[in-house]
Amino acid sequence: MKQTFKSSTLKPRMAILGCLVLAMSATDVRARTWTDSTGKYSVEADFLELHNGSVRLKKPDGTTIMVPINRLSRADQEYVGSEGSKRTRPEAAQEPTSAAKVSPDAKSASRSVRFSDLKITKTTFSPPSVEFTIRLDLAGGSLLEAWASVGMKDAGEVLEVFAGALHQGLLAVNGIDFANPSPSLKAQRVSMKKGPDGATYQCVVSYPKLVLDHPETEFTIVAAVRNGDEIIKSNAATRHVNLKTGEVRN
Repeated sequence: MKQTFKSSTLKPRMAILGCLVLAMSATDVRARTWTDSTGKYSVEADFLELHNGSVRLKKPDGTTIMVPINRLSRADQEYVGSEGSKRTRPEAAQEPTSAAKVSPDAKSASRSVRFSDLKITKTTFSPPSVEFTIRLDLAGGSLLEAWASVGMKDAGEVLEVFAGALHQGLLAVNGIDFANPSPSLKAQRVSMKKGPDGATYQCVVSYPKLVLDHPETEFTIVAAVRNGDEIIKSNAATRHVNLKTGEVRN
């Protein structure tokens, strides 16, 4: 049976889910139920602050996630509007007293956690697999994992949810098990081996039971990096490749 995983249908819901799968945490801030803009998903979480158009919510393990306010329901946006001014980060008060104790802001860190120099070295079409090298600037963080896709267009937003999902408490959605993904899925976890320079990785990703109609496809990879108490997603590195011939276009 052919795989029917489509980015066009999953993208909006997956992007929201990746930010909103949170749970109640024990802090001195009152927890409340947060609902996404579609009204289909809701969670209990603590509101910590409003910063740069995103809401900071705290997870049970103490890590935090920044959720863009426009992905929340109207009621939640109104709540943040009334409470946010009380918890908006005063920039002057954020000067670090100890670099080891203060994690970088997620938005600024995400600008420097970047893939570059993606070079595909070997491909197969049936079943699909891709071997490649790539550089990753961790911006002082530690690599958690990376996911890559074939047979999908504009897969970056979907892969942003997949990468680091388990570390953010997202176990499964729409029948997709992030711990043990189906071998027929168009997105799979990447095996990455760090090279001698500490920045270049030798990588391979396989799709053991995936059947594609055409060998020409977009190949996209996204990584999740832990930086302090934040989980940062890298940019999406993409190449157009013919899996039969190995021919690559940027």
